[in-house]
Amino acid sequence: MIQELYKKVVIMTDHSKTVDFLKRREWARQERMDARFQEAWRDFESIVSYIVAEHSPKRVWQWGSLLDRKRFSDNSDLVIAIEGLESATELFQILARAEELTDFPLDIVEMEKIAPEYRALIMRKGRLVRGST
Repeated sequence: MIQELYKKVVIMTDHSKTVDFLKRREWARQERMDARFQEAWRDFESIVSYIVAEHSPKRVWQWGSLLDRKRFSDNSDLVIAIEGLESATELFQILARAEELTDFPLDIVEMEKIAPEYRALIMRKGRLVRGST
């Protein structure tokens, strides 16, 4: 009887240690993710500032998981849509410089060159960062 009681106490103790370990691990993961989210925002702002200062687009849109911390993950990227560039060369210049400003995966598109349904989706769910509608 005493041995069975001892086993139950040991199992309960081990279980509580496991729960505590898992809680600490999740807290540390959330802390890392919060720091990564802030880094992504800083990089995004730097890229947009560069685009606006050097290329003067008509509009700059943001969409994707950076708009919602709950959706932001280790796989998140920086997603930017631009309207009003002069040429494809200008887009390539932007991409080259933007890649120097971040270590995050990066997706920059021209609104005029994407399918209408994607453009509508960006306009509906995204955030207009620069310019006006």
